[in-house]
Amino acid sequence: MDDWGLAPLADRERRDLLEVTEDRSGRHATLVTSQVPVDHWHDLIRDATCGDAIMDRLVHYAHRITLTGASLRSDGVRMSSPVSASGAFNAAKASNP
Repeated sequence: MDDWGLAPLADRERRDLLEVTEDRSGRHATLVTSQVPVDHWHDLIRDATCGDAIMDRLVHYAHRITLTGASLRSDGVRMSSPVSASGAFNAAKASNP
């Protein structure tokens, strides 16, 4: 899910997300990107019971990567060495030329 949490979930969206997370939980990887901090995701789901179920399935085995610094979409921002030789994310610094 790319850019998750741009707007609170409606009832149908909430049920769909629960179904997807239930189907994938423990069997498949799920990648979520968001500009919203994880601590605020529950508020976007807007239903305590459903929110608990979804969050449990999304974050129980999660590996969280928090990016900081300037946006790479900004004009003039250049990223050096974004990936190490092992393929693991390297917290590369973005710099303006």
